[in-house]
Amino acid sequence: GAAVAGLLWSRRLADSPVAAIRAGLACMVLVHLGGMAWLAALNAFTERLTAAWWLAFLQGSAPFILVDAAKTVVAAAIILGVHRGASSRGRMRPVA
Repeated sequence: GAAVAGLLWSRRLADSPVAAIRAGLACMVLVHLGGMAWLAALNAFTERLTAAWWLAFLQGSAPFILVDAAKTVVAAAIILGVHRGASSRGRMRPVA
C-alpha cells in the first residue's frame, strides 16, 4: 500500500535501487507510526502513556515490520524492473 506509493513517488527510481527501497521504507515507517498513534490513543484509556505506546508497538507494528520491509524490497524490484523495461522499449526505434 503506502510502501508501493512511496516507490512510485520516488523520482530517482531509475538512478538507484537503494533510493527506491529508501522511499518505500520511509512510507512504511509513516504508516506504522500513524497506526501506533491510533492504538496508543486507544490504549491510553486503560494504560499510562508510556505503556500505551509500548503496547501499541507490540500490537500494531512489531508483528508486521519484517513482512512489510520484505514486501517493500520485492515491490522495489518489480517497480524498478518495469520502469527499466519501459525505458528501454521507449528508446528502441523500430527497424524500417
